[in-house]
Amino acid sequence: MFTSDRVKRDLSVLRLTVRYHSDVEAERLSDGNEHFSPSKSRKQQQIEKPLYKVSISRGSHGNGRKLKKSTIDLGLAVWYFYMAPVTKFSYNLLSYTVYLALMSYFLLTDLRPVSEPDSPSVLEFIAWGWTGTLLLEEMRQVFARREKAFWFKVLSWFDDSWNKFDLLIYTCFGVSVACRLLLVGAEFRYARMAYSVTLLLQYMRSVQMFYANKDLGPKIIMIRRMLNDLMFFLVILIVFMVSFGIAMQMLNYPNEPVTFKTVQSVLGKPYWHIYGELFLDESAPEVTDYCSGSASTVAPPGGDSCEHDNMFMSPVFTALYMMLTNVLLLNLLIAMFSYTFQVVQDNSEKVWRFYRYSLISEFVDRPALAPPLIILTHLYRILKYCLTGGAEYDTSFKKKMSAVDNDRLSAFEKSGMENYLMQTSQLRTELIDHKVATTTERLQIVLDELEEIKEITESTSVTSEPVLEQDGIVHTGDSDFLKSKMEILELKLHHQGEQLTEVVHLLKNLTECKDVQRSKSVISKVSKK
Repeated sequence: MFTSDRVKRDLSVLRLTVRYHSDVEAERLSDGNEHFSPSKSRKQQQIEKPLYKVSISRGSHGNGRKLKKSTIDLGLAVWYFYMAPVTKFSYNLLSYTVYLALMSYFLLTDLRPVSEPDSPSVLEFIAWGWTGTLLLEEMRQVFARREKAFWFKVLSWFDDSWNKFDLLIYTCFGVSVACRLLLVGAEFRYARMAYSVTLLLQYMRSVQMFYANKDLGPKIIMIRRMLNDLMFFLVILIVFMVSFGIAMQMLNYPNEPVTFKTVQSVLGKPYWHIYGELFLDESAPEVTDYCSGSASTVAPPGGDSCEHDNMFMSPVFTALYMMLTNVLLLNLLIAMFSYTFQVVQDNSEKVWRFYRYSLISEFVDRPALAPPLIILTHLYRILKYCLTGGAEYDTSFKKKMSAVDNDRLSAFEKSGMENYLMQTSQLRTELIDHKVATTTERLQIVLDELEEIKEITESTSVTSEPVLEQDGIVHTGDSDFLKSKMEILELKLHHQGEQLTEVVHLLKNLTECKDVQRSKSVISKVSKK
């Protein structure tokens, strides 16, 4: 049987044990790595980024002294500014905005067949040339890949989904220009359709620029992943649309010849049913040559009469289809969207940083000039390639590192590993501390109840009849109630004692693991010396 004094003694021992392990952990961190600071303190530290001072003089000061390492000349400062990814991104964003405005203006106001005078217009020629510079930049990205074989360069470039989108845009643009130059008269509307699709895709291509923004970037990622959910949903929806569309079409318009209008009715009406357009005025069959509207009418050769007695099936199919699509499938789609939103939202910052890095890495290798002036940079690179005999450009990536760089990389990896292990250990310690605190609170409640029962027992021993007040109810002369209450408290104390034993066992295991890690670090230091 657990007594009050024994529980108090175990509680005090537990508190001292937790305090001892906290002191040991602090001492281990201070002795294990003098230059290591916890992640929380590092976040609180203000990181000071070194800024270069710009000097107008070139190479040295007027008195002949060389420039300091923290000082650069004006020309190099201008070069760093225009070669920075953020500067390239800003210029390309501005250039693409002007390009979209130019395309929209000439498609709205000055798109005419070649048979008319002054067609194509000057604006259209400018748009063609501008698109050509964008296409050259994509070709440059293909040839700038690190793979040796050309086919592997193309495959590496095609792995990016945005590059696939670019290929679709330039294909549509080529089809649009071909239709624009070949079609005249009434057929010229197909050229307008092709241009409209191309312009729509070009506007959607600008969505990638939103990755640079911390607020809009995660939203674009959500939309992108929701489109994948929408593709799976459309597969299921098409099955319902085709099945119910054919069923309702054969009931409303039996033996109708197959035309484009028939296909449009089979697929179009079920689709618009989803948005509430029921076409109730068309639920009854039309009076045509092959359907007179009377059940007693003799059927035409090779056809059947319109059986009005069976037309009640069409509203039943419509109601069933609306229930399955509007109630079941649409709510399923909303649930899929909600799950995708929650998954991205929980890791929004990490996912956004990943996509933002891909955007920055793309603009690191881009020329400083934006389209259409980028053609000058392409000509310069082609000329340099011919003069240097195809020498590789110097990049920041190294296939073979020196001994100093290798040591620095190893130290960086070791620091990251120690930081991860420290965070894991800290998290485990916090969980144990929380468990100890919870157990302590429960023990304190049990001790308070024991003190209350002790006082009640002492007070009842003086009087002839025991009195106990529990939950607002006064019990007199109820010794059995006191016994049952004591038995419940004994069970609680026994359970709390088991939890204390488990916590102490966990603390001992944790101490042994920390001692082993500390000994390993000491042995590694001694071996290095």
